[in-house]
Amino acid sequence: MTEKLTNSTGARDGRTLSHATLEALRLRAFERVEAGESITNVARTLGFDRAVVGRWISKARKHGVEALHAKPIPGRPPILDDRQVEIVRTLMLEFEPDVWGFTSMLWTRAMVADVIEKLFGVRISDKAVGHMMRHRMGLTPQRPVRRAFECDPEHGRQWSEEEYPRLRARAKKSGATIYFADEASLRSDDHSGTTWAERGRTPVVGATGKRFSINLISAISPEGELRWSEVEGTMTAEKFIAFLQRMIKGRNKPVYLIVDGHPAHRAKAVKQFVKENRERLELHFLPSYSPHLNPDELVWNHLKNHTMGKRGFRVVSELKRMVHDHMEWLGGAVKIVRSFFEESHCQYASASPREELPLPP
Repeated sequence: MTEKLTNSTGARDGRTLSHATLEALRLRAFERVEAGESITNVARTLGFDRAVVGRWISKARKHGVEALHAKPIPGRPPILDDRQVEIVRTLMLEFEPDVWGFTSMLWTRAMVADVIEKLFGVRISDKAVGHMMRHRMGLTPQRPVRRAFECDPEHGRQWSEEEYPRLRARAKKSGATIYFADEASLRSDDHSGTTWAERGRTPVVGATGKRFSINLISAISPEGELRWSEVEGTMTAEKFIAFLQRMIKGRNKPVYLIVDGHPAHRAKAVKQFVKENRERLELHFLPSYSPHLNPDELVWNHLKNHTMGKRGFRVVSELKRMVHDHMEWLGGAVKIVRSFFEESHCQYASASPREELPLPP
């Protein structure tokens, strides 16, 4: 029997413990026995078989306490040492693939293998590169977020670190509620997620060849409130004004609404409406080409991932019913709406810490 085996009394299985933990247990057991405690009692409190602990004590007394130390794990040395792995990791995170002459903007295992060969003259298989990135670099494959080249990072920083904090302070002073608003067009052929299928045979999901869509506008607050409306046709100044009217109707406190630079938002008619209702409404604009700073974008991601992307629609009435049901449900899921403000790029606007989220119906 070895420390890797359990007995019928339910003794601990050493295979579930790390080498460092086992070493510490062996040394502690030896100290306790040498201090006068019985092997039986030590084995019982540590959860090991008495024979296992007895062998530890015998080995230490015969060969010295060093015999209880964990031994190095045998195996081939890594192809790249830690310094070389860190160099590759830094290059991947700090530079885009086109710096190395690749046309793709996304790193692949084969591309990383090419870079390693250029840097160190070593050719590594794609599988080995994938294992290295996961287990030695701490990287995982992820779906990237697309961002416009025109996006100005400095303007985004000024907005999140300077402009928005000032706006929030004003809102607190005046008792105003801050909302972030956004529009979306949801199509019947939107899809997301994966399914199971035979290897090498891409699964096919049935859908109508007649595409149709539904247009929506929504606004969410850091406190978790959601307001939304379906929009017939494309968004215009008149339709946006109608939404603004619903936003301020029946309120005693002002609304600060943050939107992007869509032409309908900047129309003269909208400016006039805001001016006429300046005691009840303020309109503020996100930096250009910065949808990642708008937490309301995540409303549409949630709708697509949990409802739209996993269903099939034959007629527009089905699409509308499912969208309406989901949005009505989401309007009552305060914790989920608040969680949209905890996404890394939207945390600047968060009002409370992230909490455990309920699942959609």
